[in-house]
Amino acid sequence: ASDVYVLRASDESAKQERPTRGTLKIVLPVASPGLDNSKIAVLEQNGKLTFVAGSEWPDTVPKIVQSALVERFEDTGTFRSVVPDSQGV
Repeated sequence: ASDVYVLRASDESAKQERPTRGTLKIVLPVASPGLDNSKIAVLEQNGKLTFVAGSEWPDTVPKIVQSALVERFEDTGTFRSVVPDSQGV
């Protein structure tokens, strides 16, 4: 069984009283080769990318980053709505 790690990006202190803008659509980021998966990667000092055995994110890295961005922008209260766009860049 793998250990699953969750990334959170919330900061409630930045929230505005009421939204001042419309909808913000967050596109799915494009990952570098080797990062478009759910494995937890470590970039070593020599530039080599290695993966932590038996550990993973709950989704692919691009989806984790997109979710964190959506959550963070929602928390600011700046936009009426913040939505993920599954189309990508």
